[in-house]
Amino acid sequence: MVRMNCEKSLRLPLQNARICPMKKVTHIFSFLHKRIVEIPFRESDKSWSVNDIVFVEFETFGKNVAKVKAIGVMPSTKRLEDAKILKEEITAKDVEMLQKRKDEAKENFQTLKEKIEKYRLKMAPVCGAVSFDGSFFVGSFVAEERPDFREMVREFSKAIGRKVFFDKIGRRERGRTLGTLGKCGEALCCRRFLHFPAAVAMNAARVQNLRLQKMENLSGVCGKLKCCLNFEKELYQESAKGLPKMHRKVFHQGQEGKVIGLDILNKNVTVFFPESCEHKILHADEISTKKK
Repeated sequence: MVRMNCEKSLRLPLQNARICPMKKVTHIFSFLHKRIVEIPFRESDKSWSVNDIVFVEFETFGKNVAKVKAIGVMPSTKRLEDAKILKEEITAKDVEMLQKRKDEAKENFQTLKEKIEKYRLKMAPVCGAVSFDGSFFVGSFVAEERPDFREMVREFSKAIGRKVFFDKIGRRERGRTLGTLGKCGEALCCRRFLHFPAAVAMNAARVQNLRLQKMENLSGVCGKLKCCLNFEKELYQESAKGLPKMHRKVFHQGQEGKVIGLDILNKNVTVFFPESCEHKILHADEISTKKK
């Protein structure tokens, strides 16, 4: 049996996601979905500690294994998944089964790549996992356009003897899933702690006076604007208050000049004076936008 959603969004039918009330939630890393998900907080969750390996009951995929990441925190997203942590503890036999499923997932993933190549589909598989009971294969891929892979999926499902679910993800999610080093030399923020990254707008670069930078310097390994551009956005917005805009006409000691550079955090302004053909670095308090 093949289950997928080719006609709509291609998103995983992940446990009947519902609107998240402003109540506490629990964060878990689902080994099946390869990402952090938020589930309703229950008092019994307090019996677990961060980084504990637990069984989680999902409505669609049944009992699977996850790692506890945070307990009783405020929600980070607008939706949460209908799932719960089970009181059942994981045994050595369960660990062996989990490893077996990981090995099977690698074999299935290789088969998936062969099928994609056979059908010449314009999609790139990212990762895949097998459910704890062995009945499901859950995979993710990236693609510029929505591929018609129904025939491929039927053949793939028959070849591995499992139901198949696919999730079309973006380039930012791909980077978070695979994990690597950022251009700063550190592990990706979205891999380490930024589990629910906010969208990054070009304004985050403009307010830090980075709009003249080459796009490759502003983009992360995923090809999207770096998440860290958001980290100092508010600080720069606050510091930029009272500073003139780039190319704005300003005055200093009766001379007219034009702003050609900004040091926002130090509130210094580089001004070019055409009359004397020189430029000066001045503090914002030393210039005026009106001639005195």
